[in-house]
Amino acid sequence: MFRLTHAPLLITALALNWAACSSTDNGTGTGGSGGTGGGGGGGGFSLESNQTIAVKDSGKILSNNGMVAVNAGGMAVGSTNEKALVISNIGSVGDLVISKVQLDYQGAPGEEAPAFRCNAIIAGSEVPCDQAKFPAISPSGKGNVTALTLLVAFTRPNDQVNRTATLVINSNDLKKNNVFKQVFQTAAGQAKIAVQPETVDFGFVSVGSNPVADGSLLNVGNGELLVSAIDLTSLDKDLFKLVLEGKEFPTGGVLTQNPPISIKAGDLVQFSLLYSAKDDKPRSVEMLLQTNDASLVSNGVGIKRVPVKVNSTGPCLLVSPKTVVFGPTQLGQTKKQPVQIKSCGDEPLEIRKIAFDAAKSSGNFGVNWASLSQTGGKEPTDQAPLKLPINGVAALELTYSPDKLSPTGANGSVTLDVADLILTANSANGGTTVKLEGYGASADCPTPIITIAEGDTVTPQTVLHLDGKQSYATGSTIGQYEWEVDQAKGSVALFTPNNKAGAVTFQPNIAGEYTFRLHVYDLAGKKSCAPATKVVKVIPDQAIHVELIWKTPGDKDESDTGPGVGTDLDLHFAHQLASGQDYDGDGKPDPWFAGQYDCFWFNCGNGNTVEWGSWDPNMDDDPSLDRDDTDGAGPENLNLTLPEEGRIYSVGVHYYNDFGLGASVATVRIYIYGTLQYEVTSSNLIKGDMWYVARVSWPQADIEAAVKVPGTPGHFITKKYPTPALD
Repeated sequence: MFRLTHAPLLITALALNWAACSSTDNGTGTGGSGGTGGGGGGGGFSLESNQTIAVKDSGKILSNNGMVAVNAGGMAVGSTNEKALVISNIGSVGDLVISKVQLDYQGAPGEEAPAFRCNAIIAGSEVPCDQAKFPAISPSGKGNVTALTLLVAFTRPNDQVNRTATLVINSNDLKKNNVFKQVFQTAAGQAKIAVQPETVDFGFVSVGSNPVADGSLLNVGNGELLVSAIDLTSLDKDLFKLVLEGKEFPTGGVLTQNPPISIKAGDLVQFSLLYSAKDDKPRSVEMLLQTNDASLVSNGVGIKRVPVKVNSTGPCLLVSPKTVVFGPTQLGQTKKQPVQIKSCGDEPLEIRKIAFDAAKSSGNFGVNWASLSQTGGKEPTDQAPLKLPINGVAALELTYSPDKLSPTGANGSVTLDVADLILTANSANGGTTVKLEGYGASADCPTPIITIAEGDTVTPQTVLHLDGKQSYATGSTIGQYEWEVDQAKGSVALFTPNNKAGAVTFQPNIAGEYTFRLHVYDLAGKKSCAPATKVVKVIPDQAIHVELIWKTPGDKDESDTGPGVGTDLDLHFAHQLASGQDYDGDGKPDPWFAGQYDCFWFNCGNGNTVEWGSWDPNMDDDPSLDRDDTDGAGPENLNLTLPEEGRIYSVGVHYYNDFGLGASVATVRIYIYGTLQYEVTSSNLIKGDMWYVARVSWPQADIEAAVKVPGTPGHFITKKYPTPALD
């Protein structure tokens, strides 16, 4: 269950310092992570001065030492582009004092007047920043002055020179931003990008081949072209690679260029895309180039779209269904099932052979060649193939005649007869394979069939759509459905709307393997002889994926939902820059509840975000808490797609509220690129405990247990951890 009772509170640059006093309160205050109570929050603590600077550009908080792009390409000579930066104090106590503001700028040779200038608005008038006397800035709602505006202006000179200016703000900020810097960078002239070829088309690709497609990024404008990022998210990282300026880069994410790729007017940069053909599926994806070409607006300002196509030309073979389920078949009888063969490419399709794979087939399956009208009822050969024009369709009838009863296991599952029917064609992968399955039964039972729209491999929190309505009963119809699931360890997910519907949804929130079974009954109440079975693997696809689950012996039903019906533990994921009070006593600042650099339910979920890493909004380098559980068992899931190089991230668990249910035991799992790399289970945690679990170093992906004293065994748990009042 998600916390929906809190208004979205901005904590992007929140920095709270709390001083413990001699209270014996065991977390009974009103602060904390939800509901009505608080693990260690609220009463018993007092605020110190915590003035905190926040600098906003168009409502977005800027990170210290970030860069603001000034697009000078579309500006006329002599025109001015002005940025209004708003300074506020997002602390809760203490005035923010601006002691000095200066704009460091070295003009270009021959420049008559500075291209950059800075003015502050003081009492309604503009005053040069380096001459201004700034009033103290109070926290919101606590003083006369709660915001201050700086105007950084750029006037376009009559040249093509790039310019850089640095704004420096000195203050009494307490969160290491007392010297706050922003770099302003221009790109002079009118840059214009062209890509040759306009579409990267690999054409017809045979399975197992590794073709290379070359292209060029050209600057056909009269100003410097800057490419600051390349979004390769839609390109499967297992199939594509990008070679740019002699270096190979992975796909599947955003490739940030810092500094940007610079292409002078009339010049070009070459690139290559490498493709590993693991199947014959047609693919239509795209690269998105973030540039300073102001003429591009259709896909977003400055974004150049480059389509990438594979197997969108040539013959294509599509067979439906890919798995033919005969189900229980009475001995001495023959069941028949049709498959559809379709030509799905832009060239005619030829199927030269249709045959069973003897090494992978058991049971009496067959092909009724008389059903194949296009060949005159004959088996296709190299000399006389099955020919289908573009969008042409053929029907092929398959048969199953069991000659013995199939054995049944203890759980009711049956050993299936299976077969692989191979179709050899002139398509990209040389053909395809149809799976056949059935089993010999003493009676003709209803046949359950499961289809899962999302496939057999998904990421956590994917909502699976399971459909049993293709199930059938010979001579009758299906009257009842019954779903079962064996879940990954720690998962307590349920079928929606229930396990009796013909089509259900199921959301696996924990990584691992899920085995789904379906029993069906016909209108006479006859049950399927054996259940249909499907296995789904849930694998995280982010660089870092963290799971928290817990068990509470005092909670008799951990699957129920609602306020106070289960315990509430919170997952924390902190950046290396997180710096709070040293409440755990290890001699270092704690990373917990440290403003924007500690991602947890309050600032990192329910629509709230934190700003980490690059200033570029196209960079997916901010963490996200994708699931917050307030009523028992979990899971809570956290993801980070693009970790920063050279950083160490901290993982923690806070026991917010037990709602009278007592101690809990938590388990944390850390996945790196979908592989479980670290799992640890805590000792008993009680309300108010803060468990420092582990640290993750990047890019080494080294994970080590957090300890208070090196070499000391046991878990690093701080009792009655002080927390801010967040509700």
